[in-house]
Amino acid sequence: MNTLRNTLFFSLTLQICIAAGIFAAAEEAPLVLVTLPIAVASLFLIDLLGWVRPPTYMLNLMALAAFGFAFAEFRNEGEARLLAGGHLVAYLTWTFLLQSKDLPRMWWMFALSVLQVAMGAVLTIQPWFGAALFVYTASTVWTMSLLSLARAALLVDPQLLAPDSERRQTADVGLIPESRTTVARNGVRTDEHGRWISPRFLGGGVVTFVLMLMVGIAFFVLTPRVWIGQLNREAKAAIRQPGSSTTGFAQNVKLGDIGQVMESNELVMQVSVTDKANRKFPQAELASYIGVEPLFRGAILENYSQGAWTEEKYPDYFWVAAPGETEQLRVKVQISVQPIGSPVLFYPGAALNAWSNSDNEQIVFNTTTLAIKRQENELEKPFNYVVSIVPPQSMSRRRDRRWNRQLGLEMNYTRLLATPSTRLTELAKQVLRKSINDEELGAESAARILESYLRDSNEFSYTLDLSVDDAKIDPVEDFVFNRKRGHCEYFASALALMLRGVGIPTRLISGFKGAEYNSLTGDLEVRDLHAHAWLEARVDGGWITLDPTPGERDTAVATKAKETTTNLAERTRSFWFQGMNYNNSQQEQLVYGPLREFGVAVRSNFEGLMQGQIPLFSQIKSIATTPSEWLSVPGILFGGLLLLMLGGLAWGLRVLLKRWRGWSRERDLHERRKITVAFYARLIALLQKLGFEEIQTLTPREFAQRTEARFQSQFQGAGLAGIPARLVETFYAVRFGEQPLTADQLKTVDHQLDQLEHCLLQPST
Repeated sequence: MNTLRNTLFFSLTLQICIAAGIFAAAEEAPLVLVTLPIAVASLFLIDLLGWVRPPTYMLNLMALAAFGFAFAEFRNEGEARLLAGGHLVAYLTWTFLLQSKDLPRMWWMFALSVLQVAMGAVLTIQPWFGAALFVYTASTVWTMSLLSLARAALLVDPQLLAPDSERRQTADVGLIPESRTTVARNGVRTDEHGRWISPRFLGGGVVTFVLMLMVGIAFFVLTPRVWIGQLNREAKAAIRQPGSSTTGFAQNVKLGDIGQVMESNELVMQVSVTDKANRKFPQAELASYIGVEPLFRGAILENYSQGAWTEEKYPDYFWVAAPGETEQLRVKVQISVQPIGSPVLFYPGAALNAWSNSDNEQIVFNTTTLAIKRQENELEKPFNYVVSIVPPQSMSRRRDRRWNRQLGLEMNYTRLLATPSTRLTELAKQVLRKSINDEELGAESAARILESYLRDSNEFSYTLDLSVDDAKIDPVEDFVFNRKRGHCEYFASALALMLRGVGIPTRLISGFKGAEYNSLTGDLEVRDLHAHAWLEARVDGGWITLDPTPGERDTAVATKAKETTTNLAERTRSFWFQGMNYNNSQQEQLVYGPLREFGVAVRSNFEGLMQGQIPLFSQIKSIATTPSEWLSVPGILFGGLLLLMLGGLAWGLRVLLKRWRGWSRERDLHERRKITVAFYARLIALLQKLGFEEIQTLTPREFAQRTEARFQSQFQGAGLAGIPARLVETFYAVRFGEQPLTADQLKTVDHQLDQLEHCLLQPST
């Protein structure tokens, strides 16, 4: 009993501490962690030893104070109201911890711990929560099992949950005598050793936990995806004033921001490229649709001053699809972007249309800069959207110019020619003079020459080092004339200002370059380390993309990305975020669509079976002989069906074998029982021979007592006192306990009957 009680108290305390830790980590505040020392002190001083008993009035005052503090917090606005509810749960948990525990109070504490974890689920979507939830779920199943077991054990020992001091005072009070050998206690059966926590109980807990996880995963996968908002405090902390972000691609970008971001491997977005039928393109074909190193266009920054690029504000944001597009050019890019503290959204190629996966969220489109954004009041949660694009290689120069003109891009570009540096202008002219041949140099040729000068001349090198040689001059001048090393923002800024100096309008683009292919999901994963800056230059009536950053950048990013994607922790993080962003479009593609196809296949197989054909065999053979299909949805479904069939066959064979063994054992038992119970018939016959007439009206035990009383003198004289009672108990064990006698036991019983017969029949011989 002590083992069950101590295990229950320790398990419940551990569960409460885990729940408090989850809530505190999600809230990013230490208040709820006060639960830990209170829980540990309560475990030893109140539950196990019983040394402390807070008076009832004090506990009532604590409960009232809890509601008072929570109400004061609830009067605040926004997220504070949600936290007030979570804090109230923590305060009530403290009150319960300081009480002596009976079973109803323990169930209340269990429920309060569940509420704390639920609060944590609202406050964070970070991967650590998934691991913590796994541990908490295991603790929940175990603690619930112990609570249910304790309910049964209390029928046997009402003092089960009492502290040691109180149990010593009532040590002799019990329902079960120590000498009792039965394993059934007040209708509750323990194992053969009298243990409550047995291997079978442990195995049942493990099976329950596994089944619970399977059911939870099934509900998550199959429940229609209606996005439920999450308050991610980490993302909210990153949200500052409009135009500021820690990601390097918001409205305001200061030189050096991207270098800081590129040191991080945090997942930014997951990208799925599909055709009109939502079929994902294989990895080998992706480059033809979005480029080998895809550029995910984000913020468009036009104004430069003292190392900072800012976005020009345009009043009208609305979506206008490019006219004259043919359906053959349309490629759908489904993107799930994490909270980044900015409304900026990203897309590769040229966007034709964009829409959100949620009816409650809208995408706005700037007809001047071609930027797309989300609503600024929803920045604290992930965002899922789809962009219909024209692949980059499908955009000819002529097509590009017409597209820009039709979207109203003719404007005053004076702002895009402003440069603060005459030194950069002189350098640009000097580089171009060296490249002029006999014929006049065009605007695009000039742009390509200056791009090549920064990227390919070997005068400049790529680095994430943010050191400054001369802080008194403009950072771009310091980069070009002093340091000659930097990351993409410096190269793009230098080229942008040099081109402006020779009369070519430019604007800086902040976004991402490159992505890693996830072979398990078929999606592209874009991380902070892919952050990049390049520029667009207006030449010959259209915009061209220029990227002056040396190739070392791509090599460095690829190396770090490979380390990230091969790291188990990072793959786990990626898988977690993909699950958190699981939306209705992905559900249709990954679950409902394949299930419908599977249903059609089952129906066709059934119809074929009715016609004497079994197409299932050919389908299974096709999948089994094509390794690439093994991890596809049909492959997984057919594999699961095959395993289910094999499992059913194995289960059926096991049931038949068990029944056959049962029949065989029952037959043997019956034969042995016929032999072993015969000794009792011999005893009855012996006593009837002596004229014992009351046998038919007595139970075997009453019959044994009467026999002992009637022949007391003979039995005592022959040393046979108690033999009839032992024979009757042996009969009970054989007849009702299904315990047939062994050969040695049969010899002992026969010998005792011989002694009785000799003793009782001796006077008549």
